[in-house]
Parts: sequence; structure tokens; C-alpha cells
Amino acid sequence: MGLADEVKRFFASDGPLSKALDGHEPRLGQLELALKVSESLESGGNLVAEAGTGTGKTLAYLVPAVLFAEANPNRHIFIATKTIVLQDQLLKKDIPLVRELLNPKRAIVSLKGRSNYLSLRRLKLAIEQPQLFHEAGKARNDLKNLRTWASTTQTGERADLMFETGDTAWELAQSDWQNCRFTKCPNHKDCFYFKATRTAAKAGVIIVNHALFFTRLAFSGRRAQGSIDFSSVILDEAHEIEDIATEQFSQTLSDRSLTRILRRIDHNAADGNKGILPRIDPRLPEAIALMKAIEAARHQNELFFSAIDSWFEAQRGREAFAMLDTWPCETEPLCKSIKELGTAIQEIKTIAPDAILDEIDSLANRIFDLGSELGAWFAVDQQEYARWVEEQMSSKGSPFVQMKRAPLDIGPILRKHLYQKGRPVIMTSATIATDNSFDFFLSRVGIDDTVNVKKSIIESPFQYHKQMTLELHDNLPDPSMTPTDAWINGILPEIVRGIQHTEGGCLILFTSIAAMKNCHAKLVYPCKELRRRLLIQGQGPMAPLIHDFSKAGNGVMLGVESFWQGIDIRGTALSRVIVTRLPFESPNDPLTRARSSLAEESGSRYFMEVSVPRALVRMKQGWGRLIRSSIDCGVISILDPRILTKRYGERFLACFPDCPTFRNGVPWNQHG
Repeated sequence: MGLADEVKRFFASDGPLSKALDGHEPRLGQLELALKVSESLESGGNLVAEAGTGTGKTLAYLVPAVLFAEANPNRHIFIATKTIVLQDQLLKKDIPLVRELLNPKRAIVSLKGRSNYLSLRRLKLAIEQPQLFHEAGKARNDLKNLRTWASTTQTGERADLMFETGDTAWELAQSDWQNCRFTKCPNHKDCFYFKATRTAAKAGVIIVNHALFFTRLAFSGRRAQGSIDFSSVILDEAHEIEDIATEQFSQTLSDRSLTRILRRIDHNAADGNKGILPRIDPRLPEAIALMKAIEAARHQNELFFSAIDSWFEAQRGREAFAMLDTWPCETEPLCKSIKELGTAIQEIKTIAPDAILDEIDSLANRIFDLGSELGAWFAVDQQEYARWVEEQMSSKGSPFVQMKRAPLDIGPILRKHLYQKGRPVIMTSATIATDNSFDFFLSRVGIDDTVNVKKSIIESPFQYHKQMTLELHDNLPDPSMTPTDAWINGILPEIVRGIQHTEGGCLILFTSIAAMKNCHAKLVYPCKELRRRLLIQGQGPMAPLIHDFSKAGNGVMLGVESFWQGIDIRGTALSRVIVTRLPFESPNDPLTRARSSLAEESGSRYFMEVSVPRALVRMKQGWGRLIRSSIDCGVISILDPRILTKRYGERFLACFPDCPTFRNGVPWNQHG
């Protein structure tokens, strides 16, 4: 029996899935997607598939992946979800069902980034030699709790902690490839990270998140011990690929990049000297050379970033960033001092105690890696990258500047690292197509005529014409032409009206934190009067917040960014979605600014050709929060008049399914 036949049997009306789930009815779209995934895995071809909400796409790609892995014991299929949260949801919800029904011999496992795993050696070092780390004293109790936990945990994953622990303690004890001793480590056999990778090496299907997958692509071939290559990859939530891949192939540098390393070498703290330098004889020539290298590197670091800071203050104007086209100061002295520091720290290994040799190797790795990053930063030819300086706030609330370097076009990078013959790449999402076409998506992720790919759009099984109502308004203030406070005041009566006329819960989506907070403050009294629980993104972790909103039944939730997607609430607990503003990316984002300038120079219209399609995808994600099952009903309210008054508004209207539509409260047919 071939893979396609096995898939058909699984999803048949009398198949394992229907028998296991009471009342389950086969979905044609689910079978269609599963067969296309099967074909891609067997043929080695690439696939891009949009599967509308309700298709059941998770099982549609998971089942053929597991079946194919069973039939091909030397293949590893990666499934990449957007976040660790979604990764864990997959493991707890869908995979147990697949295991039960298919009973695969090869394991289905989850693999996370190294920093999610505890390092037994690092934990022991931080507890037994706290003098090496200036932070260890403050984290003493947390470190002891981690030691107790380490003796009972099976995974060593931070997500499995049953108690709160500070970031400082975890950062001291987490697994890190820069200080990893690999097979030379005395704890290598019991290392949680390597136990996870050894298990994954025998598995057929490996669940990862996007960030880990693209980080591995970015660092392929670099300290690759423990890494596992993939023979096929399924990228779920594929509409996020461009942004996440761009972030993983970007670089960030600040004066803290070197300062953190220097503190681990020598930190003169109030409670005594910390670091490796106080552990060696300061009279020896190697120690004297290291002290000189430390002072030189610290001095050059301060000079360089002071010059960057001064330049930034003169250039920034009202913005929180400034594009960096040419260097405003010398770069060679800093690079030279970093290189000399790396050499000096390696040379003290001949005089250092055995107990700190691993720490010296770790620091040397970090220094040489920083030197490589600086070399890439200071390279003359930077036409393929955007570089800028931006202001950030520390955890203590003090401002500092950092430099950012990001690829202008991730497409060529993905073509080089991802699309290879014989390693099929399957991309799926409920929102890939724009203007009923894949052209925009394919252009953004590097799929051109040199990359063979099959495309498929599978419609949602939901009856939107019966389940959903769309409300439009062109009698409200234009948010692009109105100050935030006046705009919120202008739309507030309509928001309150929407809440009043909705028995269930309301999700109100914004594109900026400032606007969300402004509206929240003005909704406190109306929601109190209406006896509605008012929640806002940021007042707690996302998962408990969504749980509280769902439990309330008729709550009001305000959100930005991640709340446009990933929320899956069925029933009346979410009965209305209010979109306050068309979700355009900020023109003041530095990478957007750089890409827009480049497009204009080449004669392209960035706003219409890039900004609008990206906003269309986000809009589809936003309204997709409403109808999550065949029995859901609800209203989508769009409060931005530009959807009716601007030429691009027609493209936004086209991204909604046919459903009853009202314009300013009056029934309206946009087609006549």
C-alpha cells in the first residue's frame, strides 16, 4: 500500500480517525492537503499550500509525515511551528492522537534551542565556584533550587520547571554552544541537550519552532556537534517565514556585547573580585599581558560606542533610530583590540588552574565570535544589508544604543540555504495568498523560476455567508490623519456600541501599544457599567490572559501584534472582532525604511507592492480569530474608513469571504 493509499484510509469515513472521534465527519479539504503533502514528500518537490481555517491542516501534514518517516527509516522530517507555545500545543494535542492511531515505531519528538535546556556542568560551576560570576551571589537560592530540580527532571527543559526561577540563575546554568565541551564534558552522557538530540536522531518526525530552524540554517556548519540535518521540512504558519528568517540572519551589537565578556574575565564587585583573572597569579607575564589586553579592549570599546552615541544623538531627530550608511568613526582599533584580547586569554591556559580551563575556552570562543561579527559589520560592501543605530532600554530603565544589521532581501539567503534538490520544503498557512495569488509570498521568500514548487489553495469548509457579518464605517475619523487621542475619542462610541450589542466576548485589535493603552483607559468605566471584564495585552502572560478572557464568556480583550493571530477560542466567548485600524507596518521601522528607499530607487512602489500585501495577510489573520468551528457565529467590525475611501481598500474588501455586509449600519452590497 502506497503512502497516498494509507492517507486515504486514515481520513476515510470508516477510517481510524472517524472511529476514534465521536461525530467526526471527513473533510475533503483535509484529505486534499494530506495527499498533496504526501506527493511532495515522495517526489522531493516543494509545496506551498493555503488551507483555510477549519481545514484541519495540522493532521493533514502530520499524518503523512509520520507515515512517510515509518517507511523511510533514514529520513528526518522537521515540522516547524511559529513559537515554542505552538510547538508544545502540537505535542499535547495532536501528536498523542496520531501516536494512538498509527502506533509508529519511530518516535515523534520535540527539540528546542540549547538555551531551553539546563547544563549540569554549568550549574555545578556556578554553585561551586561563584567567584567566577559576578551574578552568582544574587542567584544563589535559585541555583540551589535548580540543582534539586536537576536530580528529578527527565527533560531539563525550562518549560518543565514547577517553580519560578530568575533569568540570572537560568542564564548562568543554561546550555550554550559557546561554552560546550561536547564529548570532553564530564556530564556529556547525562547532558539534557545531548540526550534530547540523541533521541531526536532516532526519531522520524522532529518538532521545532521557526526561530530554532532558521537559526540552524544561519549557523549551519558552525560547531555542529549534536545538530541533526533534515531530509524534509514542513513550515506551518508560513506567512511568518520572511520576518522570522530575517531576524535569525540579522546581527545586534552594543557596548554590552564586549562588556559582558569582560565582566566574566575580571569584575571588581563590592563583594570581592569575580571572574577568572583573580584566580591566576597576577605577577606572571601571561596575566600581565591579559590585564593590558583587557584595559585596551575596554578603552577601545568605550571610545567606539561613545562616538556612535554622539553621532546617533546628532542624527536621530525625533526618531528612535538612525540609518547607518557609512561609519562615523574608526573601526580598526576596536577590531584589533578584540583580536589581541582573544589571543591573550588563550595564552593564560598554560598558567590557569584546571578548574577554570573550560570557562577560559568559553570566553575565548565568545571573543573570537564577537571579532567575526565585527568583521562582518565593518565590511565595506554592505549593499545587501540595512544597518542602523537604535535606542533601547535596559532592564533597569536606562537607555543605551545598539547597532542592528539585517538583510534587505531574505530571498537569496533562503534559496542558498533552504531550497535544495531532494529536500522538499512544504509551506502551509491559512493566510499565504494575497489578491488570490501566491506571487507576493513567493517573491518575499526567494522562490523564483529556479525553484520548482507546486501551489494549492484549499478553501475553508465554513459557511461564512451564514456564520459571519461584516460591519464597515466611512463616517469615523481617519487614523492616519488624526492625533491618537482624538482618533480614539472618535471611534470609542462605536466600540462601546459593539460591546453593548454583543452577548459574547469582544476582541479589539490595535496596531500600536500607545493607542491600545489610550483606549483601555477610556473603556474602564463603560465596561464596568456593562459588567464586562476588561483585559489588555501585557497585564500578564498571553496564555493565562486568553484563558481568563475565554472563561469570562462576555469579556473585552484589547491586543496588538500576537493577538492578531494564534488565538483559538470557539463558541460565544469570542463573538465580535473589532479592527480599529488597517494593519500596515510602521513606515518608521528602520528595515521598512531601508527597503522602501531601495524600492523607490529602482522605480518600484513599495507601499502598494509590499506594504499593502503584508497588511492583507495580517488582516486575514485578524478576522480569522472569529470563526473557529462550524457552529461559531459573529461580527467583524472595521473602524478604519480607508477600507472604503482609498483605492487599495478594494483589495482589503476582497480578502473577506462573501457574507452579509453593513456600511454605517445600513445593509450594503459592494458589488452593486
